[in-house]
Amino acid sequence: MRSLSRGSTVSDAQQSSESGSQKARHKLGNQVIRKGYMNITNLGIMKGGGRDYWFVLTSESLSWFKDEEERDKKYMLMLDSLKLKDIEQGFMSRRHVFALYNLENRNVYKDHKELQLGVESQDELDSWKASFLRAGVYPEKVSEHGSSEEGSNETSTSMDPQLERQVETIRNLVDSYMKIVTKTTRDLVPKIVMHLMINNTKQFIMGELLAHLYATGDQVTYLNSYAK
Repeated sequence: MRSLSRGSTVSDAQQSSESGSQKARHKLGNQVIRKGYMNITNLGIMKGGGRDYWFVLTSESLSWFKDEEERDKKYMLMLDSLKLKDIEQGFMSRRHVFALYNLENRNVYKDHKELQLGVESQDELDSWKASFLRAGVYPEKVSEHGSSEEGSNETSTSMDPQLERQVETIRNLVDSYMKIVTKTTRDLVPKIVMHLMINNTKQFIMGELLAHLYATGDQVTYLNSYAK
């Protein structure tokens, strides 16, 4: 009886989480969150892959077009039951890739289980992931051993779905912020070091070195050698 009660409680929590997410999206309406170019990396050239498309992300769907004029729509993907995960960058690849997949193991796009999207830089990747987070598409949870935790244990499901979503949102925002802080620090430290070195050298030349030269008392010789 206890196992049945626990199972029904977890099931109710999951249903409440899904309904709460749908209600939140309904309140937001189909608002446009982000637009920009991305590349579909897991499609062959004959199937339309290997080129950039203009993507429009809203609170309910992800659509892509031939270009930014948004006249020739290629596809519209609904965001319900979608998750986001990182894809390891290939040895020769210069793109940063992430993938969208369905929690119920359904095809996301035609006969593909996932839709892999590539961008040019890490900044673009972080920005798109933050935009998907706003749209309610959360990244998959990865355990310390590197394995996915999706559906691993029923007891890991929170009894408060709304609180779980809030914690997940805050955690991802903090991760994105720390990546920005780390990158900014790496960029500023060499500049600060060079600034201090140049200033210290300048102070030495203007202070101690000139004072030492003047103290020798033979300024005429230095001026004559400089003129020559």
